[in-house]
Amino acid sequence: MSNTFLFPIIAMLLMSSCEKSGLCEDDELSLEREDYNGSTLNLDGYYYGDVSQNSTPPLVTVYYLYHNGVFYTSDASDLNEAESGNIVVDVENELGKQIKSAWGVFQVEGSTIEIDRWQASTTGCETTIYEKGEILNDSTFVLTRREFRDDGKVTTVQDINATFKFVPLPEKPDSTNSFIN
Repeated sequence: MSNTFLFPIIAMLLMSSCEKSGLCEDDELSLEREDYNGSTLNLDGYYYGDVSQNSTPPLVTVYYLYHNGVFYTSDASDLNEAESGNIVVDVENELGKQIKSAWGVFQVEGSTIEIDRWQASTTGCETTIYEKGEILNDSTFVLTRREFRDDGKVTTVQDINATFKFVPLPEKPDSTNSFIN
């Protein structure tokens, strides 16, 4: 086999395991975890939104917000299932608790919500996504800004209009994870 063929394969293997080999570290979240004791948002369920019309059926992102300030997300849930409360989310099993890019923190100040979460990276180390928006009422918020960050620096800014609506749950999955104290 030629070196021209082996070099890209070796480079990909090295890059995909940078974190494991100690060549990089996961980014830190810019927001601190703070208990949420307010009444601005309902937390006894989940929020769904950021509808993708590019699929059949339409898919949504699901956000769980916890009283301890922890955030959990699950991408690609069916819109109809999310609206009716019939979703199965990885946080309900041990696998979901091990995926760092599903976790983060949130803060509410007045009618503003901020979310900071990890995102999987091609280097094997987690970067972050920061989102900010406005709370319309206790069951709806609209995210208007999304920043992709790498090593604490903003790399991409998106002005968005992603409405999230609340769905109550009789029992909510636990927020225990190994990433946020």
